Amino acid sequence: MAIANAFAAHEQHESATPLLSSELKEPVSADLFDIARKTELMNMAHTFLPAWGHRALSVCISLYLFGDLAIYAVTIVVSLSNFTGTLHLGSWVIDGTSTPCHDGGDVYYFFLVAFSVVALPFAYSNIQKQKLLHAVSLVMRYFSFFAMIAISISFLASNCPNLPSPSQCLSLSNARLFDLSGLTVLFGVAIYAFMCHHSLPAIIAPINSKRRLNSLTLSVFAVIYALYISFSLIGLFAFAGHDRSCSAADLSNCTIKSVFTLNFRDYRLQWLAAVLILYPVITLIPNFLLISITLRNNIAAILTRAAPSIPVPLLRAIAPLLAVVPALIVAFATRNIGTLINVTGSVAGLGKSITAPLKLCQG
Repeated sequence: MAIANAFAAHEQHESATPLLSSELKEPVSADLFDIARKTELMNMAHTFLPAWGHRALSVCISLYLFGDLAIYAVTIVVSLSNFTGTLHLGSWVIDGTSTPCHDGGDVYYFFLVAFSVVALPFAYSNIQKQKLLHAVSLVMRYFSFFAMIAISISFLASNCPNLPSPSQCLSLSNARLFDLSGLTVLFGVAIYAFMCHHSLPAIIAPINSKRRLNSLTLSVFAVIYALYISFSLIGLFAFAGHDRSCSAADLSNCTIKSVFTLNFRDYRLQWLAAVLILYPVITLIPNFLLISITLRNNIAAILTRAAPSIPVPLLRAIAPLLAVVPALIVAFATRNIGTLINVTGSVAGLGKSITAPLKLCQG
């Protein structure tokens, strides 16, 4: 990013030949490598990579966004299905009983169709993320995150005195502690969990003093990692090893769900249980709509480069469909969120987070 800023500053300095220095479009920093401009990932690819590299990164980002949309669609619909359960629409009854292979039952498809009808038209719009949306999402994320940790700890504390031995309180005797087959899943999930490369330019550029930027970034990632580990271990001790479904009385028979908020569906405080179940719905629907617009624009750019003569009305008609419909088809085909995250992180995420930065440095 710093080198891209230096290139941009140098090119601007070379191209601008004003009579007076005040006529410069933007003053060139004494330190050419100062990150004064927001240089996006695709701009850096255009500067440092050949044409094929720029196209490959564009496709990679599009695939990652496509995976994002599929994951969000499944998560939203599974959460809604578990929240409502079986639906009674007059004489029409839609079964909402969850099974290990069909989380949400048949009502999953009902909500997926409804979600598709609502989400697809937004892909043709140009809505932008607002500060209010950021604030609401941030509050919901923090509240839900720490509420789930507190409930899990409370569950452990209330059940430990009832066990024959105190050592069984944090026992994982029924859980698999080490499984080589899970390395691929861990790899994909880890990449997906720490994926933020596309957001870094907008975060770093506005910071005035960048002297402590490296230590600040390291500390932020360290805190995130600590929270991830704490969250995972508490959930593992609380719910791992059980092979029965949740009971309405307590959480003692819960298995670890693919959408972790569903572990708290039968929590005794029903208002809190409802908030946690609907947390993915409230936070992910706006993200789904925004990402669908971003992917639509990427697809339009790829199609324009591949077929410059394509009519603009046709491009505007098909780009939103190509952005949203494939993700919804995947959501119809599978509701296995773990597999979707693994594939998205291992394939598109690998190219975006590791291969692309390496090629940019090499370039």
